[in-house]
Amino acid sequence: MMADTLPVDSLLVSLPSSAFCNHIYTALTEEDRKALRLACKGSRLLVNDEVTGARISGSTLRTSAGGTNLTLQRVVETCPQLTSLAFIDTQKEYVCVELLEKFFGCEHVDDQGCSSVFKFGDRIQNLDVKQCNFLKAVDLQRLFYACARLRNFRASRWADASHLRALASPIADSLIELDLGDSCHNILTINDKSLAYLPRLPALRSLSLKRCVEVSDAGVAQLGATRLPNLTSLDLTSTRVTGISGFDAPASELRSLVLQGCRAFGDAGLAAVCGRHASSLRALYLHGTAVQHYGASLRHLAQVTGLEVLDLGTAWEVDTEGLAALSRCCSLTDLRLGNFNLRRSGSMPQPALHDGLDRLGGEAAAGGGAAAAAAPAAAVGSLPNLARLSLGGMYCQQGLLLLLRGLPRLRRLELAGLDTARDGVLAQLAASGGGAAAALQELYIARGGPDLTAGGLMRLAALPALRHLTLVDCPAAATAATVQQLVQAVRSAGRQLRVEVVVKPNPAIEVEARRAVA
Repeated sequence: MMADTLPVDSLLVSLPSSAFCNHIYTALTEEDRKALRLACKGSRLLVNDEVTGARISGSTLRTSAGGTNLTLQRVVETCPQLTSLAFIDTQKEYVCVELLEKFFGCEHVDDQGCSSVFKFGDRIQNLDVKQCNFLKAVDLQRLFYACARLRNFRASRWADASHLRALASPIADSLIELDLGDSCHNILTINDKSLAYLPRLPALRSLSLKRCVEVSDAGVAQLGATRLPNLTSLDLTSTRVTGISGFDAPASELRSLVLQGCRAFGDAGLAAVCGRHASSLRALYLHGTAVQHYGASLRHLAQVTGLEVLDLGTAWEVDTEGLAALSRCCSLTDLRLGNFNLRRSGSMPQPALHDGLDRLGGEAAAGGGAAAAAAPAAAVGSLPNLARLSLGGMYCQQGLLLLLRGLPRLRRLELAGLDTARDGVLAQLAASGGGAAAALQELYIARGGPDLTAGGLMRLAALPALRHLTLVDCPAAATAATVQQLVQAVRSAGRQLRVEVVVKPNPAIEVEARRAVA
């Protein structure tokens, strides 16, 4: 592309930035982009207009302090839609207050702050210092005065009581989300005692204490309605909470509670939490807790009638009693669990249905499945409003067809693992008739082994509403010929199907490729 053949600046600048970036800029080669920058000075603004976040390392701040003059003002002028900043330490340089002062455009800032100096900081709504290990409480205060309209703050992994006290600043009334935890490392400095220094945050709606391993029920008791009156989401992943005490303190409008990996949280804790927040709870995550992995434990959920999202993890086994308890959660739309052991009322134990379907083929398998499901699904309970179901584990699949027949509004089904992503499960799905088979639009299959074959995938052509199929690491079934045959079968029925195949990289092949290049 030659510079003299480019459209004039006004034509390009008048385009929406999203249209320019998605349809023009991405199609240009590196040489074309250089020519574009020379011919159209406003092209850089069009590209940067899509930028909403920036990650700045300590080394970058140190380099700018040495002469490149990187300041927040320059960043905001270059990226006018910028609302998020993340600072990170590097091996050579860590983020310190001196570098931050120069970045925010001032050499000296008193402890009281100065809003006129930090006029560009008002644009920043999200601030992340999770990977800044040497920031002190006084440094945070200066940051908060610089970004007085923060809505989301991710604290350092080494935050302690003094850092929590620093939140009592201009951001106290505007902060909506606060992350004191971490996804990769255990946090030791946030504990029951340090949470006592958390100031009143009237607008805070989401608090994460993920992997704060020293937090127990006593720490949860510090999160009372006087401190956090509008708290609706609480993440206690991998903490020491039991649920027996302390959960009377959080606001009565708690809607989302994450308890993944809380090994001390058992049946008594589940009963207490469900009783306290029965009217408000909408999402509950119990993956990896000490709650007994059988349906009898689910009876506590019957009183949470407004529950919409439930994550039980891949080790949970739901029996007939458990499904009956879940069926009382009339609003349940999203469910994740592992295994089924359902039986029709008054019947004796029978062999797992999928074993018979694996031995049979084609129409015989479908007919056998229909005969086995002659009893109504209502006999074991149903989930009439469930829209998303995620299955993993599946070492016990007794009565899976009974469940699928009771899901008339299922839109997305996720199957993961060798025992789940298999022909027998797909056969039961196709045989579910007016249940899951009638409304299913998206199917996600991951890590299928030799029991998932081309014949099993071809059963999906009978699903009338299926529009999107994703196959992740399914080498035995996700061949080009099989996918083309499936798509052609769906098209011949007058429907459209989008198939996305994701192949897991083979380390051995990559090593050989590197050797060949060398």
